[in-house]
Amino acid sequence: MRKAILLFFVAVLAAACEGPMGPPGRDGEPGLDGANTNWKIIDIDVLSRQWQVDIDANGNRFYFAQFNVPELTQFIYDNGTVLAYYELNGVQQPLPYTRHNGDNGYYWTRTIDFEFTTKSMTFYVTDSDFADDPPPTIYFRVVLLW
Repeated sequence: MRKAILLFFVAVLAAACEGPMGPPGRDGEPGLDGANTNWKIIDIDVLSRQWQVDIDANGNRFYFAQFNVPELTQFIYDNGTVLAYYELNGVQQPLPYTRHNGDNGYYWTRTIDFEFTTKSMTFYVTDSDFADDPPPTIYFRVVLLW
């Protein structure tokens, strides 16, 4: 009986072995291996007077506002992600944001979107009628994940 228990114990120990130790993980920025996630939240308020007007090659008017974002590193650009939200009346809407509007039989669509590079973000507001009507103050929440 002792031999049977000993044999059972040895079999259990043998089955529990997983083999040789693998190579060590990569050293580097946190989050690269998926084990850790880092984030940074940045609030950006674009005042109505900060919107700049531009007209594209086809004569279409849009508004933009560019901001320095020093937290937006080359590492985040290459390996992370950037999310942006439009904050309106206590609700966050992910960008791009598109809404259809109407007033007294006049209809248009407003699109708000963004682009980024290292250390910089630009927000855009484009109305489908390309009217010369600057956007109001808009509040954005930017989330950097890496």
